[in-house]
Amino acid sequence: MKIIASSIFAGALLTLAVPASAGAPTAPSPTPLGDSLSLELSPEWGATSPNAYKDTYLKFGYSHNLGNGFSLGVSLQATANATAPTNSSFGTGAFQPETTLGYKWKQDVFTFGVSGGVGYNSAAYSSTSATSPAVGAYYLVSGTVDWKLSSKWTWNVVNARYRNAFSETWVTPKVATGLTYQIDPRQATYVAVGYAWKDTGNGAGLVADKINLALGYKLGF
Repeated sequence: MKIIASSIFAGALLTLAVPASAGAPTAPSPTPLGDSLSLELSPEWGATSPNAYKDTYLKFGYSHNLGNGFSLGVSLQATANATAPTNSSFGTGAFQPETTLGYKWKQDVFTFGVSGGVGYNSAAYSSTSATSPAVGAYYLVSGTVDWKLSSKWTWNVVNARYRNAFSETWVTPKVATGLTYQIDPRQATYVAVGYAWKDTGNGAGLVADKINLALGYKLGF
């Protein structure tokens, strides 16, 4: 009887223990960062005369994660020019709103990205005529390759852009490379160096335009 009673008692304990263990609460998974804000400051110099300062821009950006590698981005760039076209009603400043749709995919330590979008340049003037209207609306496509060197450092190997106006020739390709430092899961800072060309349809073709040094900060939430 003692053996039977002991067996029944042990079985009852086991029955109670199993559901309790299966229903034990687990730590919630961390919520992925869906959106981010960015701020970038960059002086620019003439590519053919590196010592000739041309302008400085300040760029605000917002990116929303759409899921499955897709994201939607909007930005506003304000540029203070050292000199401005004589027909510019914006004085020495220019404003450039832009929106893009991008896609990224990861392969081990590498991340590849492509994006396309449209924008508007309030003071991008054609060099073919002193009284020509602003270039205005434009389209762009870009590609990126990032290499994660460690948990903190990422080499932004290349960021290549092609951009042109809808109504006239305003080809402005650019390539850049830089480094990103991950301060914590939500914050990052970066530095990048870029080289740009320009073709305004004046017959000179694609010529060297600007060199820039960008400093930026990103906040995810």
